[in-house]
Amino acid sequence: MRVALLEVDHWHVGMYVDGLRDVDGVEIVAVSDANVGCARSWGESIGCAAYGSAADLLDRERVDFVFAFAPHYRMIGLARLLVEREQPFAMEKPMALDAADLAPLVEGIESSGMFAGVAFVRRMGGYGGALLRMREELGPIHHFQGRFIGGPMQRYVDDGCPWVLRREHAGGGCMINFGTHFIDLFLQLVREPVTRVFCQTSNRLHGETVEDLASVFMRTESGAVATLESGYLIPAEPKEDTIAVSAEHAYVGNEGTKWGGPTFAFRDGRVVKAPEGEPDYADYVADVVRRFRAGEPPIADVASMARVLSCVNAAYASAESGEPTAPSLYPN
Repeated sequence: MRVALLEVDHWHVGMYVDGLRDVDGVEIVAVSDANVGCARSWGESIGCAAYGSAADLLDRERVDFVFAFAPHYRMIGLARLLVEREQPFAMEKPMALDAADLAPLVEGIESSGMFAGVAFVRRMGGYGGALLRMREELGPIHHFQGRFIGGPMQRYVDDGCPWVLRREHAGGGCMINFGTHFIDLFLQLVREPVTRVFCQTSNRLHGETVEDLASVFMRTESGAVATLESGYLIPAEPKEDTIAVSAEHAYVGNEGTKWGGPTFAFRDGRVVKAPEGEPDYADYVADVVRRFRAGEPPIADVASMARVLSCVNAAYASAESGEPTAPSLYPN
C-alpha cells in the first residue's frame, strides 16, 4: 500500500510516520509541502521523494492513500483537491476555518463513495472510546463537562509550526485545537444538533493573537448541556484532561490529570471502571489503514467535522459579540 503525506507543516506528522512504520505492507512513498525545505527535510528523514505541492505529488506518484495535514488556513484547498480527484484520504482537523466552506464537500464524498476521514482520535481510546462504547447503556445525556489544559504555546514554535500562534493561519487557539475533540464527543453522545453556543476567550497569559483560554457553553434543542474549557496554561507536563458526564442511567467521571480511565457509576448501583489509556496516533493510523483495506467507513467522517466546525465558528462569533449564537447546521 503506497501512502503519501501531504503538506507536512504540522506537529503531528512525526506521530503518523512512526505509526505507519509499524503497519505491515505500508510504504511512505512521498511527502509534499508548500515550504520546500520542510518537504525535503521530511523526505530525507523518511527516505522518500519530496514535492513542493500536493498536486505535483499526485500527478507524478502512484498513491493508494493519503494522510493530509497543512496549516489550518490551507487545509480547505487541500481537501478540495483530494475530493475532486477522488483520492482516498484521512485529514487532520479542523480541515477548514469555516464550516460553510467544508460542508459542500460532503455531498461529493458521499456520492463518490470515497474514503475520507478526519482525525478525531479520541473516539478510539481513553475516556472518549469508553464513553462511545457504553453509549447505549447511558441513556439520554443531560450534561457533558470537558476540560483540557495543555502546555505553553512555545512548544509549537519549537516543533517548527509557528503558524499555530497566528490567528489568520490557525483560525483560533486552544478551542479550535483542543476543544474540537470535546465538541465531537458531545455531539456523538447527544445525537442531536446544538442550538445555542456561548463562549468567552482570553489571551492574557501569552498575549498572542489566538486565545490561550476558552470557556464554551453549548445547549441542544432537548436541553442537553455541555460546558467545555481548554487552554495553553500549564508550564509543562502533565496536562489536565478530565471529563464528567451526567446521563439518565449513570454518572461518568475520570480521575487524575491525564488519560484517567473513566468510572461509570450507574444509578442502579453498578460501578464499571474502564481501563486507563491514551488515544494513540499509532493505533489511529493502523485503524485507518485497516478500514480502508476492508472497505469500511472511517471512524470519523467529514460530515462530522463540518458539524463540529459549525459549533466552533459559533463559539468564536459569540466571543466576539458577547451574545449566545446559533450554529449553522452543516451538513443539512
